[in-house]
Amino acid sequence: MPQKNKLQLGEAMKLARLEQRLSQSAVARSLGIQQSYLSKVENDTATPSVTVLQKLCSAYGVKTHRLLRQLDREVLRRNGAYRAHLQKTLRQRRATRAGLASVLVAAVSLSALLLGRETASIHRPVTLVLDEVDGVEAIDLFAAYGQLEVRGRHLVAGKSVSIEVREIPWDQAFSELAKRLGVRAEFSGAIVELSPDAN
Repeated sequence: MPQKNKLQLGEAMKLARLEQRLSQSAVARSLGIQQSYLSKVENDTATPSVTVLQKLCSAYGVKTHRLLRQLDREVLRRNGAYRAHLQKTLRQRRATRAGLASVLVAAVSLSALLLGRETASIHRPVTLVLDEVDGVEAIDLFAAYGQLEVRGRHLVAGKSVSIEVREIPWDQAFSELAKRLGVRAEFSGAIVELSPDAN
């Protein structure tokens, strides 16, 4: 039985194409596939390989794993290749985030040692790019950098965030992250208190 608010593959592909204001014929030409085949995909009478699906997603500016996560669970159950691709991508993303967090914590520890301080300055500029990272993991990553305790992490549970900051003070970057997660960050010494954003 289809899940509420979940899409079938064809519907998801058609919506992604229409959001980019592309015609079936233009997409088919650019990818070297038949327009009739693309029509069958959008009508759920043909199922593209993972390779073709990735090409379509790329043409539509959509990440393949994000599209697959929007699909009805039954679609993934029936298509082992899609399920395997999604699981592999999610494992890689988790490993990348874990590696990034380790590198960032090590860099903070090293800078604190080199500067002869126990904690890194929260006003020191940071550059960081996070793409669809779990809200709690993102908050923890920033907190590790500032070596601060964060209260109210539960307010961002189940949310994900994308953020890119380049050479801005850590505390401003943290506040921007909190805002994107729908919370407000208040700093008090070595503690950051998250609270619901009133806006």
